[in-house]
Amino acid sequence: MGRMLLVRSLQIGRSFSARAPPRALHSTIQRDAFRLIPGTAAGEPIMSLASLAFAPALLSLLGTAAVASPVTYEDIAQTIKDHRIATMPEAIASLPAEMRSNYTLMGTSRSAQNASPLFPRAILFESDSAALVATFNGHSDQANYNRLEFMQYREQTKEFELRFISFGSSVKFSEKNPAECLHCHGQSPRPIWGTYERWTGSYGDVFDNSRPSLSYKDFLGFLGAKNQHDRYRSLLSDSKHPLFPYADNGADSDDAESHSLRPNDRLGNFLGRMFAAKVANAVKQNPYFQTHRATALLGLLHESEFYISDDPTLACEGLQPEDLVAYDQQILKDLHGAYPENQYPELYKDLAVQGYWTRSFILEKLLSGLSTYNWSIEFPGKRLVEQPLYSVGTVTTEDLVAAELFEDSLFSLPELKSHFQWKGSSYLYSPSYEQRAVAPYGQWYDRAGLAYNIGSMRKVCGLLFSLAKKEW
Repeated sequence: MGRMLLVRSLQIGRSFSARAPPRALHSTIQRDAFRLIPGTAAGEPIMSLASLAFAPALLSLLGTAAVASPVTYEDIAQTIKDHRIATMPEAIASLPAEMRSNYTLMGTSRSAQNASPLFPRAILFESDSAALVATFNGHSDQANYNRLEFMQYREQTKEFELRFISFGSSVKFSEKNPAECLHCHGQSPRPIWGTYERWTGSYGDVFDNSRPSLSYKDFLGFLGAKNQHDRYRSLLSDSKHPLFPYADNGADSDDAESHSLRPNDRLGNFLGRMFAAKVANAVKQNPYFQTHRATALLGLLHESEFYISDDPTLACEGLQPEDLVAYDQQILKDLHGAYPENQYPELYKDLAVQGYWTRSFILEKLLSGLSTYNWSIEFPGKRLVEQPLYSVGTVTTEDLVAAELFEDSLFSLPELKSHFQWKGSSYLYSPSYEQRAVAPYGQWYDRAGLAYNIGSMRKVCGLLFSLAKKEW
């Protein structure tokens, strides 16, 4: 069934929409590294703790202890000022314990902060959503050794902000989004992180497993010296897992899939979902989307939802082969209208090698502009035919953007409402695989938060196509 979403990973928290009815964010992961999200009765929603922080009145209803607001860059900066912290080791030690317990290590780095296997770049993140990320390295010969760097995601604006605090003869606080940071992160900053299941340069670079890492010997050397290093010793460890924060494929084989030992995967899930929210927020303001909403949504369906099949139980209801051709011709025509080939020859050279990804490539350009490739948080580059969609596990960035746009469109395209429903994770994901309501065992597909019935989706693509034709 192509890229159908049979499994979901972590979901970032969101505040309630101002529109009625309020919509809570659902999560199928019951437990992350250090937080437990209590389950609910079958069919009931599960809200992330980050969402609960915006709705404290609901805490008592769910029987959950009060949760403090997530730490922010402003909190860290104020602590440094109030306590007159003057050195990097002191600043790192003052970071919240939850950040010093949630981290990954880069043995090599293409960032402005250098790294080496024995003196890695540490990436610390807030445990409920990675809305705040802090980084530092460990040797005086490394670039930006005296800088504690930050990335802050702002839920209200769906934007990322970059800053750093430098320590030397005095403590200096940078302005928001310094020019040197924007060189890689872009004028509208975005995170940069590898795609599942490989995070090049990191210890645990393959499935968060430490043994096949970039250098297992170097990692053991780092761990042996960690507690004597004035910076790294502030990173918390777990006595039950000597290769923490990563899994040991031998001793920890039963825990290899636990997110408590998969910091690269956790960070990718969080960053990918926040970035998708940023992309979707911008797309909603895009003139093409505002005039071609159904056309865009149709193209964002999975290839296994928008296609023709000899099997009537799978085929998109009411859609003919010539309809697919007409759709692809229309969006290509729209691309030529927005970006004439004689003015943008490089764009069409890139288009010619997309192959399977042609439709996605065209939609990215129509919805987000020419600087966008793959709606990706990988290191900047162009997606060519041999490069797959950016993934945060079984979910691609396009899936996440589509989920945001479909959710928003339920209010502007009422014809869709009956086909998408919120379903609680305890309903969709029974502990027993055979009893699960999600495909292939059940009749529901989970699309990064919105669930739809398989049979119902057969009607959605035909419905969207009929609406799209009115936009052409």
